[in-house]
Amino acid sequence: MSEQNTQEEEISEFYDKRIHYYPNTEDLGDAEMRVIALGTGMPTLRESQASTCFLVEIPSVTAGEIERFLFDFGTGSMTKFAALQIPYEDVRKAFITHLHSDHWGDFWAYWIGGVAQGRVSGLEVWGPAGDEEQYGTREAVKHALDAMKWDVATREEFYSSGKVPPAGQPLESKFNPSHTTREEYTFEIDSLNVNVYESDYSKTIVVYEDKENGIVIKSWPANHARPGAVSYSLEWNGLKFAFSGDTAPLTEEFSKFKLNFKDCDLLVHECFTPANAHFDSQGATSQVGHNAHDFHTTPEDYGELMRQYEPRHAVAYHFYNDFDTSLDTYNRVRESYKGELTLAKDHLVWNVSEEGIIVRNIAHHPDSWVGGKFGR
Repeated sequence: MSEQNTQEEEISEFYDKRIHYYPNTEDLGDAEMRVIALGTGMPTLRESQASTCFLVEIPSVTAGEIERFLFDFGTGSMTKFAALQIPYEDVRKAFITHLHSDHWGDFWAYWIGGVAQGRVSGLEVWGPAGDEEQYGTREAVKHALDAMKWDVATREEFYSSGKVPPAGQPLESKFNPSHTTREEYTFEIDSLNVNVYESDYSKTIVVYEDKENGIVIKSWPANHARPGAVSYSLEWNGLKFAFSGDTAPLTEEFSKFKLNFKDCDLLVHECFTPANAHFDSQGATSQVGHNAHDFHTTPEDYGELMRQYEPRHAVAYHFYNDFDTSLDTYNRVRESYKGELTLAKDHLVWNVSEEGIIVRNIAHHPDSWVGGKFGR
């Protein structure tokens, strides 16, 4: 056995014994998928749980590096992403399940924040259409871009001239109170460019396909709030990851889409905080809680769905995962589901392969930034 093979085996054995994942220090196997939770909580922000965001990493044949995909980027999630110290340039493909703020509220931090952290290429964003044009992903992103005109102008002026306008001096105002129409514009620096791909929310559809790397991403309708919410799956190399977004159980006209959740290696599905744990503690009435569950999945329903879907490993998210609430959620799920289960928290990582699925915490420093990558 060569010295190099011996060293590789020793490194592999070292990784197997690690109880924490240290970002950027472990290569992915040729048939291994890595999924990282960057936001698992609710619209109500708190330090321990940002709003929804999951990062999927798989090795690339064509690029010779890792392919990365974001599924949702809810408010606060980019803080958790930055802690991984992955260059923003390496995460430029994102898929939005629906347009609630806790699922795409960090768009500006992802877009402009990435430019500030050295991203040199633009973004690609996929998301569902709405039942009316005004409720679709293209319209939402367009207005988000428009809202940042001042920010964009300062960056384009700096990048094109290398100078910034002098501070502390009176500036001539060009504001026109009668000018209220939206303007089209093109960006002068590539890092600001955004391509939006809007898809039909009403049926199962392939929204992304990379034939060279064998990656297929599909979407299908979610049962949530109003038309225009979807779930996703990513299939690659015989492995399947699925992400529900927010959805009540698929019943009646939605039932035919249940098949998309079958045969999953890792199924991330919402398991909404029980009404008594979430709403009573916030001082709201129990009726509000029950109304919310009309378009969310309760822990009891989650357990029944996982029993039907039979994933290799189920991940429950979208609830307050605290010492005084998690056991109640767990017990409600276990009334009907006995399979492999993780109650998700931010900065958990799942390594998925045919041989098995490993779940670990991520080791990071809260003050880390992408300018100082972890190294071996």
